[in-house]
Amino acid sequence: MVEPEVSTALKDELVIRITRAISVRVTADGKTVDMLTTKRTVKDVLAQAGIAVSPLDKVIPAGENHLSSGDEIKIIRVTEGFEKQKVKIPYRIIKKENNAMEKGLSRVLSKGKDGLKEVTYKVTFEDGREVERQATEEKIITPVQNETVEFGTITTVATARGEVRFKKAFRMLATAYCACKKCTNKEPGHPQYGITYSGIPVRPGIVAVDPRVIPLGSRLYVEGYGFALAADIGGAIKGNRIDLYYPTHGETERYGARRIKVYLLE
Repeated sequence: MVEPEVSTALKDELVIRITRAISVRVTADGKTVDMLTTKRTVKDVLAQAGIAVSPLDKVIPAGENHLSSGDEIKIIRVTEGFEKQKVKIPYRIIKKENNAMEKGLSRVLSKGKDGLKEVTYKVTFEDGREVERQATEEKIITPVQNETVEFGTITTVATARGEVRFKKAFRMLATAYCACKKCTNKEPGHPQYGITYSGIPVRPGIVAVDPRVIPLGSRLYVEGYGFALAADIGGAIKGNRIDLYYPTHGETERYGARRIKVYLLE
């Protein structure tokens, strides 16, 4: 650019200024344009290119910066909006000791219920891509109801031999079995007749358990049955179930099925 114009008549002390154009690359709104310009600041180049910039937009480099040939100007369009979203409030479990209950047992005093709240978020986008989400307001729709559970602390149980210490108590469904074919599908003469999963012969005091709940080899005290050894398993004995050995099938039928407490001894 020549100032004044080349058609201007020459006169004494006339100053002629020549501003050489520079090459600048401008990226905005998904488009990139290479332009020659005599402007030297970012804001002037953008004005010349007819690119409007909002107060939220990011201009790199900033508008007052001076440019050199080969520089690049990048406009990041920034928009903001608000979004409402319903969010679950998980309930907490509040535990309380019960000194009249055995260790390992628990009871729900009041059921928990999740709450619900409406959260308002301020969401910021750069060139259409979400870059920030900030909660600005919360409103409770349904209050949360925490769950209250009491758990036992007693670690001894009264037996015919006196007080015995235990690690953990279980509430279990108890059934009974004997060595007969009806209970074990094995007849006398079978090599595994009367032999437990652990490899020892059955006898009163042998019980079948789920090893995932009570490890085999554990010493137990079974309510209404006495001291026992967890030495066997059974196809139907899963979870909090226990099968008690009795010598005769008649005894197993009389026992039936009962809800009892089982104590894992120390």
